[in-house]
Amino acid sequence: MDNRGIDTDPGWINRKFRELEAKIEAMRSERRAAATTIGSGGLTIDGGDLILLEADGDEIFVIGEQPYGDRGISAYRDDGTEALSVRKPLPGFPQRVAIFDRDGHEIFTEGGLSDGIDRPFFSIPIQPYLASAGPLSAGPNGFEVSTTSTTFATTHVGMWRRSNYLTRWRWQIRCSDASTAAEVRVVVNGTHLGTYLGSPWTGVRAAGSTSYVEVLSARLTLPGAYLDQMSVTVQARRSAGTGTVSVALTEARGD
Repeated sequence: MDNRGIDTDPGWINRKFRELEAKIEAMRSERRAAATTIGSGGLTIDGGDLILLEADGDEIFVIGEQPYGDRGISAYRDDGTEALSVRKPLPGFPQRVAIFDRDGHEIFTEGGLSDGIDRPFFSIPIQPYLASAGPLSAGPNGFEVSTTSTTFATTHVGMWRRSNYLTRWRWQIRCSDASTAAEVRVVVNGTHLGTYLGSPWTGVRAAGSTSYVEVLSARLTLPGAYLDQMSVTVQARRSAGTGTVSVALTEARGD
């Protein structure tokens, strides 16, 4: 000991150096960052993942590699159900934003095949059309328009801003005699709608009865871009027979 009470023995000094060296190495290998503040310089994660775990070890929030190899974001509820994601939905698809309810249903998804959104499905506002002013006929399926035209005649019209890219259309069609048949189609902004990458679609109501028969369209694609103005004419014609065709449009929506 010197006159200040400090041990100057070389062995003691060497032991203290080894203790300090061990503490420094422990600090270097320590991976926990409790009560850490990130300053204005920010935090960069270069190639790694940021994962938030529940108390039981389940993942709650993941920023980093996703199931199909891209890097994105996934968030989960405390019961393990997915709540939100920004990632590829399937291999080869672009990334999209998706929100899920607690039962796993997609309640919001960005468009996968086009701009805009895939879900939710929005109804398309449609109203019956008469070439000249007159009374409307209401049947068991709502307002209906009748025609005997053998060329496509407008039965319903509508105008809206495009949200969903794909659409679905449903009719109830009655013919006045069993020998009469009908066809229907949808024309938007002058385009006869067809299936995705397919040909224009025409619905058929076959002859054989005078009852209402449901006709459901394929999934039809809309022209233009997200929020473009859409102007639709729904058309029908008598394709066989000599009777009258009565058309009720019961559903028009995104799909």
